[in-house]
Amino acid sequence: AFSSRSRKYELQIVRQVKDELGEPYYIARHVTDKSKKDDQVIIITMDRNALYYEDFETQCVGSIVSGGKKIIGSVAQLQGGQPGFFVPSKDSEHSFVLERTEQSDADEINLLRSKLLIARAGRALSFASWCGSVSSPRVVNERFIGRKVDWAEIVEDMSWLCEEISATMRRQVHILNDLTFEDVSLRKLELEKLARKGISRFQTHQNWDAATILLSKVKENYPSGSIHDADHMASVRRFSDQVVQRMQPCFDRFDAALRKASKRVCLADMRKWEQVCEPKSKTAGGDSTPDEDMLCVICCDRFELGKKRIVTTCEHAFHIACAHDWFKESSQCPTCRLDFSREDEN
Repeated sequence: AFSSRSRKYELQIVRQVKDELGEPYYIARHVTDKSKKDDQVIIITMDRNALYYEDFETQCVGSIVSGGKKIIGSVAQLQGGQPGFFVPSKDSEHSFVLERTEQSDADEINLLRSKLLIARAGRALSFASWCGSVSSPRVVNERFIGRKVDWAEIVEDMSWLCEEISATMRRQVHILNDLTFEDVSLRKLELEKLARKGISRFQTHQNWDAATILLSKVKENYPSGSIHDADHMASVRRFSDQVVQRMQPCFDRFDAALRKASKRVCLADMRKWEQVCEPKSKTAGGDSTPDEDMLCVICCDRFELGKKRIVTTCEHAFHIACAHDWFKESSQCPTCRLDFSREDEN
């Protein structure tokens, strides 16, 4: 675990797993304070000492220094533009320093803590499934009269499970956005392969529905006479409500990324569109071709004579790098909005 000097922010690394492509990543939690205003699950990817993670609204880039005892980096607020476009805002960027809260010889304690969190998640899931099977809250009250059950902890653990589903959706968005396809047939095969591994609209929605239904069942069956710390339970309920509210936008991002990937322009098509930029000939009337024809509408910079550029079937030209960036996000021509995914279908 790492925390800020003020102890108001803590980064708890829970476990290491592999994604659908076999790449390792870490599941972690960032915990703000007892009010639980901004507690979230995050996915950390690492390359040697460099690390990257983002939550629902921020993006963090940093490095592990001092022999693994400190994380330094910068955090930027994510801003939404067009649907599916989220870019870091430089206006709200600031730096952070997190220091390890345990000594290096306490790794066994950290391992036991991670195992405890995983065990609590399993208990909460089993308990929530049981709550979903009973006929009414009265049955729950009768079953647990006189027993010491930390209901707030169970609600909190179920909320973390829902939050982990949101983090998984955000992680899968990055996988989908990074995909490139050689041709249409390989695009279909790759997306079918990922769907079998769980990156599909059906599987994601099923996981979302199941988790939120179980969470609601636990909250509905919460015995009214079992509240030992009303303030703590109120903060847990706020945390739970925030988690559920975040799931819909996360699914919307996932859905948009899946739609973009399924319509992404293939590399073979773009290679066919490559042409050498040559001097424009004069028109039949003797006038020169408009100067705008020598500009890339994506970056508004001029083409260089003798160098290759992309000229689409609708006869609009772009720099090769600009076209690759654009068609990763959209299957439509940026000039006339011709949808090239429909050409693929035809």
